[in-house]
Formats: sequence, C-alpha cells, structure tokens
Amino acid sequence: MKRWGMNLIGLVVIVGALLAATPLVTRDQTTPGAAILDQLNPLVPTRTVYVRTDCPSVEWTTNAHGGRDYRYRLVSYTATGARRRLLLTVTDAPLAKNQLLAVRAKGQTVIGWHKTTYAHLPRAVQHRLR
Repeated sequence: MKRWGMNLIGLVVIVGALLAATPLVTRDQTTPGAAILDQLNPLVPTRTVYVRTDCPSVEWTTNAHGGRDYRYRLVSYTATGARRRLLLTVTDAPLAKNQLLAVRAKGQTVIGWHKTTYAHLPRAVQHRLR
C-alpha cells in the first residue's frame, strides 16, 4: 500500500509540472496544437488581448460547409501592454483592414472577439496600436 501511495504522489507531481510548463512552451506558438494544449490546461487563465487587423498575409482554407476559414497571425497586447502572437480564425468572411478587436483568449485558444474603438483600449495598449 505504501508503494502505491508513493507512485500516486509521483504521478501527481509529474502531471502538475507538465501543466505548469506547457504555457511556457505554447506561448507565441500560432499552431493548432498549441491552442489545443492551452484549451485543455486548467492552469492557463482566460484573458482579453487587443489586436489590429493589419496582417499583410491572410491564409484561407475551405471549411466543411463549403465556405472559407481565414487565418490571421497577429500581434496582440494584454491590458498591461505585454506583446504576444496569436492565431485568429474567422469563418466565411475576412476581417476589414485596420480594425481594432478585443479578443478573449485562453492562452493560444481564441474563445471569441468583438470590435472595439481606440477610446476603449487600455492606456498601455493605445500607444502600441496606433
């Protein structure tokens, strides 16, 4: 019984270390795998980041419904002004150029987004998204 308990404690420590380390590995990785790891990890917080849709190259693929999925690799900023890269996928219609968006993200997983104005951006973000 003693050995079983030690094995369980060892397993919990290993799983905890992996969960704590994955956000360091997935940060700024704009791949679907990084998004899935962050989505499944309970230690990754959900935050609002801010982007401008000035991406010069947009990738698109045909989706299952016959429309298109547009993928934007964007530079986003947290409310404190910290920079990070993010992959934003939009279905059926491309985003307008130079639009400001507030994106709700859990690590690299985009949960949702909405348009915003310059006045509604945090001060630390305003000078970065001029």
